[in-house]
Amino acid sequence: MPLFAQNIVYYTASMKAIFEWDVNQKNISDPKHPMIEQLHAISSVLKAKTSWYASECIHECREMLGGHGYSSYSKMGVLFNDNDVNHTWEGDNHVLIQQTSKYVLEQAQRVLQKGKQTNNPILTFINNV
Repeated sequence: MPLFAQNIVYYTASMKAIFEWDVNQKNISDPKHPMIEQLHAISSVLKAKTSWYASECIHECREMLGGHGYSSYSKMGVLFNDNDVNHTWEGDNHVLIQQTSKYVLEQAQRVLQKGKQTNNPILTFINNV
């Protein structure tokens, strides 16, 4: 998918996550509330995917600049170095993806083994399996 299209997808998803966070502020203190797991899964995958996306954009820009992309005057090296840490702090991207995968698999297990519907509107396709 082109980088600009990815940007629109990530922006839209981030705005939806922020909206859901704002709406569910009263539920934050209740760790058993189902929306908390859903918000954690969404924010985890968004953090991982957007930090990888930012690195990809910086790399693409560096390549488009040719040899100038490696010049200290372009500041691409500074951008790359400053962004690289985002893959690890606030949770390693690979671990965050695993946490989201665990959530999705638990929702699938809920539907397939227990016969219950998923309460996550993003994962309603699982109900049709």
